[in-house]
Amino acid sequence: MRRWSRVEWTSLGVAAALVVAVTGGTPSCTRDGSRTWAEGEPEGPRLPVRVVGVEGWASEGFAGLAAELAARPEPPTWEEVRRTMERRGCIDLRYALTVRSLFTDGSIDGFTYIHQPYRQPECAQEFLRYLRGGPDAAVWPGAGEPPWKAAAADDEPVASPLPR
Repeated sequence: MRRWSRVEWTSLGVAAALVVAVTGGTPSCTRDGSRTWAEGEPEGPRLPVRVVGVEGWASEGFAGLAAELAARPEPPTWEEVRRTMERRGCIDLRYALTVRSLFTDGSIDGFTYIHQPYRQPECAQEFLRYLRGGPDAAVWPGAGEPPWKAAAADDEPVASPLPR
């Protein structure tokens, strides 16, 4: 069985997000078998407005790998990370990122991405950012605090009222 590439998984994720955005939710079945929308009929396109939070998980071996690579004087290259993973026996290491976003209808949904970095070199930069700074750094490559951290620090409500 052929393994899907990151591009194929990303395409699947984008397609799923478009289905949710266009339909405004997921249909459910009533007792009589008719289909209805769980929270009423959608009023228009449901589009993401901003990220409100990021969570991350990593399999066993991640903390040791991150500590070893952080102790180096210079940031490691991707090949150095791969060699270190081989030496430490963590080529099957996986990590997941859940990105929660606020949508135009006021709802908050999360999407989880699972990566196996040794076998997915196309996610190398994201993985290197995760190793250096955790899940927020993996998603936010910019300098400084990510906007969702600044909003939480200012006690800004997560689901602020949006025009409909």
